[in-house]
This record gives sequence, structure tokens and C-alpha cells, in this order.
Amino acid sequence: MKKHNIKLFYLGYPTTSFLVHLAMGLFSKNRRAACLLLVAVASVHFLGAGIASGQEGDGQEADGPTFKIGDVAPPLKGITWLKGNSIEGFRQGQVYVIDFWATWCGPCIQAMPHLDKLQKKFGDKGVVVVAITTVDRANTAESIRKFVDERTGDLQFRFAMCETDVMQEQYMAAAQRDAIPCSFVIDQQGKLAFIGLPGETDVVIEKILNGTWKGQESIEELKSLDERVAKLSESLESDPAKVLAELSAIEKEHPHIATTRQFVIGRLGGLLRIGSDDEIKLYFNDATARLFDAKDTMQLSMLAGYVMSPELNPQRRMVSEAEVAIEKALAIDPTDTNTTVMAAYSYATGGQVNKANALLDGAIEASKDVALKQQLRQMKSTLQILGNRLNPN
Repeated sequence: MKKHNIKLFYLGYPTTSFLVHLAMGLFSKNRRAACLLLVAVASVHFLGAGIASGQEGDGQEADGPTFKIGDVAPPLKGITWLKGNSIEGFRQGQVYVIDFWATWCGPCIQAMPHLDKLQKKFGDKGVVVVAITTVDRANTAESIRKFVDERTGDLQFRFAMCETDVMQEQYMAAAQRDAIPCSFVIDQQGKLAFIGLPGETDVVIEKILNGTWKGQESIEELKSLDERVAKLSESLESDPAKVLAELSAIEKEHPHIATTRQFVIGRLGGLLRIGSDDEIKLYFNDATARLFDAKDTMQLSMLAGYVMSPELNPQRRMVSEAEVAIEKALAIDPTDTNTTVMAAYSYATGGQVNKANALLDGAIEASKDVALKQQLRQMKSTLQILGNRLNPN
């Protein structure tokens, strides 16, 4: 069996360190830009961000079969069904979400409540969600079975594992994807409609079901909408009222955008600048409650980090509520490294470097992965510098 070159939206990206150090270099010129870059680094490398293109790959070279938007989906073969009824083939008229994950992938596990939500929301409309993982040295059959037996009791979607490379090659490699979690949406005709993160699939499925999904054209429209919302954030300092007005207009036309990360950050940023205390509290509490219910601990910590940053929230509004949000995120799963790092980042930006250090020290001590220990030590050093620069007094 081949060793899989699979990454995750996690500490593993080699560019993370470069971007963090680039952000540090910006402090002397534009501290706000540096903070925004750091938030972006955290968002992309711990959470995965934006609407993923169904046509462009993440970096694997296609030296075998290709799998593009509009192609007929390969059959699910060579797999062992661990939970739920087996699927012999893609039935006409049904929509499938095939999500690739691994037991070592924190963001994959974080995404499972959302996959469950998809199954419950769209199951009676012919949508079938399947989580597939490939066995390798770091993702053994024993660990997979143990995970499914012990941690998926309340989840209502199917789980399967593949002990060969067939699914990995026909889906991930053929689509030039090398980061997980990664969801493939198959339409009613058995063709690939979309590739992206699990949290991006809701609007895709809705459009497929109502007949308005147009493949790559729709993907480009969603990307353009994401970019439009992201660009508005650049005007928060100069004209927060305009940003809030435009976001409201976008939400009326595209309701699904209201729960995306960029939109929430943009609206929260505007409210922190010109909103009333009641408006800010209502919006922040609604956003964090939704993330808490979804057990989305990394986004919960990230949102708190935005509020705790003195550069992004110079009036220091809602900081105590943000600290409570971090504590709630950590309580959901104290062993999750991704959440721990994001919470440490949030504490450091708020000047609470000691709390950040304590969290990372605990993660370092608990980890049995030598490489991860080293990454966490580097992160601790970086956050020490970040906290001191953001909070010189």
C-alpha cells in the first residue's frame, strides 16, 4: 500500500510558518494588516477557508485518471462498510456526499456534526452522506473501527473504510486533492457536481435539488460572492456603516452567506466599531451559540480571537464574552489540538500570553508525535512574540 501524501487544514502546511513570519514583518508598517493576515492564516490552516474550486487541484500532479466537474463518479468499491447500509452503486435521482477523512484529522472530526446535519436535513430528499477513510500506517483499521464504534453513536450517516488505495486514487488523487476533510458531491445523474469542505456543501445541495446548480459556472459564482464579502472587510476601518449595509444587502439576495466565516467576521467587525452594545451582544451570542451547538470549536475560538485582538477590536468590546466562548470551546474537547492552538492564538492576541503558554504546554506534554511537539513549541515561541507586540504594556 502506498504512503498517502494527504494534508489537512492543520499545523501541517509548510507555508503557515512563512505567513506568520510575514505577518510579524508587517507590524512596523501596518499592524492591522498584520493581524488580519494572522487571522487568515489561522482560518485557512486550522479550519480551511472559502468555496473550493471544483476544477483546480490542491497540488497533486495528475499522473493517472482525472476526475473533474461533470465527470461520471467512480463506483464505491474495495470498501468495508462499518456503519449504515452498503451502497452498491449511485442511484439515479439521488445526491451523494462522499467525504474523505482520517482518525488523525482534527478538522475532519470537527466536520462530522455538520455532515450529520446534512443527512438529517436532506435525507428525505434523496441525499446520502458517506464518510470514507483509507487505511494506512497512521490510520489503522483497528483505530478506524474503534473510532466508529465509540464516537459515532449519534451520527446518522454511513461510514466505510478502504484497505487499498483504490478510492484514494480514483477520487482524491484523480481530482488533484491532497487535503482533508474533502467532500465530493455527486448529483442525481451520478456526475461530480462539487468538491470542497463539508461546510460548503449546503448551498450546493440545495441548488442541485431545486435544479439551479450549473456545475463549474455555479462554483465560480460562489467563489465570486466569497471574494466580494472578503473584500468588504478591507473597508471596515474607513467606512464600517457602508460595510454593514452592503453585507445586509448581500444576505437578502444570498441567505446562505450569513453563516460563512468571512460574513460573520465582517458583520461582527462593523458592529464592534459602530454598533450598540445590545446589537453586538445579540449578534456575538447568536453566532457563538450556533457554533457551540455544532461543536465547531475551532471557529468558536477563532471568532473569540477576533474580539480579543486589540488591533481588530481597539475599543475592547465583548472581550469577557469572548473569553467565555474560548472556555466553552475547550470544554467540548480538551484533547483536540486544533482547538487548543486556536484558543492559544486568541489568548495571545488578547495579551494573555501565560494562558496561551499553559494551553500549548499541555498539548506538548500530551502529544506522542515528535513532529507535532516541535510545531507546537514553534507556535508557542511565535505567539509569545505576537502577544508582546500586540500588547506592549
